[in-house]
Amino acid sequence: PLSGQYADIGKSMFDAAQLAVYELRTSNLKIEAVDVGSNRESAVQALESFDVSKVDIILGPIFSEQVPVVYD
Repeated sequence: PLSGQYADIGKSMFDAAQLAVYELRTSNLKIEAVDVGSNRESAVQALESFDVSKVDIILGPIFSEQVPVVYD
């Protein structure tokens, strides 16, 4: 989540991913953050507007109720 009460967790994950890409010293990776919120419904809404077919790696979600939404 990049908003709401758990935004600090999402920001930490995003910062860590950015640091990892920086450490790799490559321009072949692009990081995009999508705010999936902290419940199933917010994940559904976020992913409806995102083209997951163009994504190679997904980091998260961190909440178990969102896993089926992201990986189905």
